[in-house]
Formats: sequence, structure tokens, C-alpha cells
Amino acid sequence: MGKDSTLFEDDFDFDLDSLDEFEPRSSAPKAKGPAAFDDEVEFDMSKPLHKVEEPLGVDLDPPPKPLEAMDETGDAAQAMLADEAPSVGDRPIPAIAIQAFIEKSSTREMVETIARDRRLSRASIEIHEGGLDAAIEHLAQSATPNLLLVESSAPGARMVVDIDRLAEHCDAGVEVMVIGATNDIPLYRKLVARGVSEYLVPPIQPLQVIRSISDLFTDPD
Repeated sequence: MGKDSTLFEDDFDFDLDSLDEFEPRSSAPKAKGPAAFDDEVEFDMSKPLHKVEEPLGVDLDPPPKPLEAMDETGDAAQAMLADEAPSVGDRPIPAIAIQAFIEKSSTREMVETIARDRRLSRASIEIHEGGLDAAIEHLAQSATPNLLLVESSAPGARMVVDIDRLAEHCDAGVEVMVIGATNDIPLYRKLVARGVSEYLVPPIQPLQVIRSISDLFTDPD
């Protein structure tokens, strides 16, 4: 500001000392807070003026599992498995006669393994060398067992001819499982049409053969 606009005390029409006696107008709003209330209002200081809500907590612990869903070891998964009925393929196989005609040493080991399985404890298993040709020669002079397990590495057309020759020496009701060399769907269909119950190709697990046998002889259907 310039010097000409300087204000002096003489420029005012009232006495500055009277400001000490200045009273606020009645229309001015009252301040908020305890001082704004009348003295006649009583407060119950035993109660809080406002309610402080506790922060919501997050329960990280999962709810406990029902006791009936656990076994005595506390493992619910084991209890669930215990309630399941065993499949047909895991039932004991009845007292049947099985004759296997194999070509490879690995097949012999597999058959010997299933012969020691507890599910075949009532069955009798004989193992012969020579494959499908040996089976035809043997059955031409011997009785037919309940199950024939024959192995053949011959091509599909030759195998079909050999199966037809084998059928000439088999009694009605005999089950035949063939172990082949290749996964041949048309060959499989031809063998099934001729009464073959199962066609297996390597690699073959002992449990696979056991369940196949069990399905043939323990399935009520």
C-alpha cells in the first residue's frame, strides 16, 4: 500500500477502548460442544458418549470337520475310502483252472506274479511254452480249462486263422484271453466276434490281468 492510504486512529468514529465492552449479538450461532448446552442438562458420565465399534476380524482357521467324517486316526480321506465298497476287479477269484501258453520270458514272469497274488489263491495256474501253436496242440489231447491265456506275436491275419483252429478244440463256455504284439482295433473286433474275451497288448501289468480275470469269473452279470 502507499503512504496516502495509511489509517490512523483519528479516522475511526468510535473509541477503540470500547471494544472491551463489546457484547456478541444474540443472533450469533452458539458454538458446538459441551459449552453450548444449558447448565440444567445432566449427563450420565458412566455411559460413553458414542459407541466405538470393534474392527471386524477375519477368522483364518477353517471350521472343524465333523467327528463322524473321520476315522480313529483323524484322517477323513481314509475314512471315506473305507466306506467305499471294493470293486468287482478286487474280489477273490473262485477255484478255476487256468492254462497259460506264452512266448516271451517277460510274459512268464507276469503270469508267475499273478499266480502268487492272494486273489488267485484258490485258482490253479499252469504255464506252458510255445504260445498259440502249443495251445492248439495241447488242447487237441487234453481237456479244456476254465481260462486260456495265450500269447501270439503273429500278424493279425495269421492270428485270426490260429484262433479259429483253437476254437475247434475248446469246450463251450471256456474264456480265452489273447496277448498280442500290437494295438490293432480291427484285429480286436475280429477276435471278439470269434468269442475271445480279452485282447491285451504290452506293456501289461499283473493287476490289469488279475482284474480282467476277476471281471470274467466274479461279475454276477
